[in-house]
Amino acid sequence: MADIAVTNVPRNGAAVALAAAAASATVVIGGRRRSLVVVTGSTPTTVTCAVPSGANGQGDLADLSFVCAANTFNIIRIGTKYADPTTGKATVAMSGALTGVTCGVMNQTG
Repeated sequence: MADIAVTNVPRNGAAVALAAAAASATVVIGGRRRSLVVVTGSTPTTVTCAVPSGANGQGDLADLSFVCAANTFNIIRIGTKYADPTTGKATVAMSGALTGVTCGVMNQTG
């Protein structure tokens, strides 16, 4: 499973590096603000981040599941609660027809 590329984005703007989406990938959690950017193709895409085992002793956190409509630009904030306590990475699953779907990770630096 590969890490999704991170782009540092200052407040004055920078293009986020986008690549073809995979059914499963990881996001390194950290930095000031870490958000997943998903640009969909002609069909909706469901993005899911599961709360990893051992990340929450209380067991009361819900998985993040977000449906991105067709032909849209989406920014999804991924909080530290989704990071695996061992790797520091969140696992992101994408489902639907992934043809034309791109994604990247944005880290706000300014």
